[in-house]
Amino acid sequence: MHKGQVVGYSMGAMQAFQWAAQYPAAVDRFVAICGTARTAEHNQLFLDSLRAAFCADAAFNNGDYESPPLRGFEAFATIYASWLTSQRFFARRLYRQVGPGIEDLDGFVALVKAFFMRHDANDLLAMAATWRAGDPSANDIYRGDFARAMRAISARGLIMPCDTDLYFRAEDSEADAALLSDCEFEPIRSDFGHAAGGGFDAAAVRLLNARIRRFLEN
Repeated sequence: MHKGQVVGYSMGAMQAFQWAAQYPAAVDRFVAICGTARTAEHNQLFLDSLRAAFCADAAFNNGDYESPPLRGFEAFATIYASWLTSQRFFARRLYRQVGPGIEDLDGFVALVKAFFMRHDANDLLAMAATWRAGDPSANDIYRGDFARAMRAISARGLIMPCDTDLYFRAEDSEADAALLSDCEFEPIRSDFGHAAGGGFDAAAVRLLNARIRRFLEN
């Protein structure tokens, strides 16, 4: 069987772990950027708050809405904006580097709201539910034995969390790395938090490009 290489960011990083654990014969190398192998409980609570934001809007109607639940979207996006980066991001007002015309907190939140308003509420909640359930051992192969699932990964791994990520903590990524037989662990130092892996921090992008290229070529 030809083995492949998998690179993923955020939920894509979780998918990289999933494929490497579930199909070890098919994955030769994988890169996980700003994403742990499974979703931590604190992260699950954040995702529950997103669902609660929509449910609090009467227009959501338990998902059977006739028009977009606008108040739910407002709450969803505001919660998301508060977690997307880091405390230092806001303290240093780094949102001014995100895009033209963003000069204050309101401008940054408006940008996040505009992004999510392009989506369907139920689609967003389906993605959040998938994220919440992330766990490579939650299947008939490993039956909840997370350590066994991780030890089954034979692929070489490169794990690159961001040191200020509020969703996927670098400490949790380091614990994942400790369970793997062949893994390189290199945190991204950035105040952009989770967004550092998504192209918002130019320095982080340069690091990722160089580090991933070297990992996949050697």
